[in-house]
Amino acid sequence: MDISSTYQKEKKYRELVQFINNELEYIDFQLSLQLNSKNDLIRLSNSDLESLLIDSNQDKKMIH
Repeated sequence: MDISSTYQKEKKYRELVQFINNELEYIDFQLSLQLNSKNDLIRLSNSDLESLLIDSNQDKKMIH
């Protein structure tokens, strides 16, 4: 094996590693977006639930 072919193989290996790293970063980014979206939904849901409970309690107080 000569130096040129070794260099080419190393270059392809580095390119492959870089490609995999880029893909992993992209996947990580997408997962973080999904997680943020879910957390936003949970916060929104909790806020809505609290609001409903407060409204319900106020309605009960008005009735009694």
